[in-house]
Amino acid sequence: MKPGTLYQPSDLISLIKPWSCSACLMQFMPISENNATGSKVDDLFDLNLIYPEIKVSLKSSYLVREPGPRFLLHGTEGSFVKYGADPQEEALNRGQYPNEPDWGKEEEEKWGILNTTTGGIHFRGRIETVAGCYHEFYNLLYDTIVNGKDLAVKPEESLNVIRIIRAAYESCEKTVCYLDKIGHFFPAK
Repeated sequence: MKPGTLYQPSDLISLIKPWSCSACLMQFMPISENNATGSKVDDLFDLNLIYPEIKVSLKSSYLVREPGPRFLLHGTEGSFVKYGADPQEEALNRGQYPNEPDWGKEEEEKWGILNTTTGGIHFRGRIETVAGCYHEFYNLLYDTIVNGKDLAVKPEESLNVIRIIRAAYESCEKTVCYLDKIGHFFPAK
């Protein structure tokens, strides 16, 4: 990871086709009084995408009591760790609106931490969160529909995401292995 080169996983997924994809998708939610049928959707996913010079891991689960980092990037020249929800989500939960001043800005204590050495100088410190703007996506969509502007997300980029989702499910179905009582792996049938 070069300083200043922090990737958004969604950018990589939509713009570049990965070389390979492997995934684990599972349903853990138990049957209970409140949930008579158990889980109907995947409770957990762990997706690994391999690109020419980077491995991207995306993980999520409904069944997490203690949240981990939102972003965790490690590279040859440093690490970046960011905790917490998107500032826009937090603002909406507080009843704020996107047209208010400082929309999407985050308090300094919630900024991510970069730990790197560049040019022989070690740096460990907070990096300001770039203010997001969800509503701009919908403004661009409006401009496309009403004014004929170019799409913000091209169909081929959406198709790449759909292909990755399909590959994730196929990977999960085909590459599951079990461990027998004496420690030998064998593929699921």
